[in-house]
Amino acid sequence: MFSLAGKKALVVGIANEDSIAFGCAKAFRAQGADLAITFQGMKSEPFVRPIAEKLGLHVRLLPKADVSLSVTYQVRRLASWTLQT
Repeated sequence: MFSLAGKKALVVGIANEDSIAFGCAKAFRAQGADLAITFQGMKSEPFVRPIAEKLGLHVRLLPKADVSLSVTYQVRRLASWTLQT
């Protein structure tokens, strides 16, 4: 197997523990990646937060990934998280 230790992964689309995105997040964490998880809005945070907490340490929740914003802005936003950790 390979290691993702020291790598950062952005996971979008976790709605519940049956979602494909959750399975991907679990696999990334199992290989040692730190995660940033987005959620759709404040209404969905109470559902996504417990799922994120199950994934353990080194998981950060980010509010809504706004696809109307430029890719450059989104990359800078993720990069700022990367530099903070």
